[in-house]
Amino acid sequence: PEPPPQASAAGAAPVDVLLATCDNAGHGLFALLERVVNQVLLARRLRMEVYVFVGPVVLAGPGCPLLSQPYFDRRHGDNVWEYFFRQPGAYRRGDRSVGGRPVRS
Repeated sequence: PEPPPQASAAGAAPVDVLLATCDNAGHGLFALLERVVNQVLLARRLRMEVYVFVGPVVLAGPGCPLLSQPYFDRRHGDNVWEYFFRQPGAYRRGDRSVGGRPVRS
């Protein structure tokens, strides 16, 4: 097991952020939702903050081609997740802290 996080100078323990995403362009919207929800549940179990980002391309791993995200429409923003759902946590891209706790990773 990892040692407990060290407190910052302000006294608040740092928080890790899990970036949840979907790695398949061929699935329907509810399959995308299921993949993301599983990652959200994992982040909560690990006591991590979570941020969901589903952008214009699907990153499926080494050796896989970049595929277009079928639900992406720039007119509605750069994050497909936010077209349909709210973020499950308090973290927002670029935040340096969440709830007074510094973001560690």
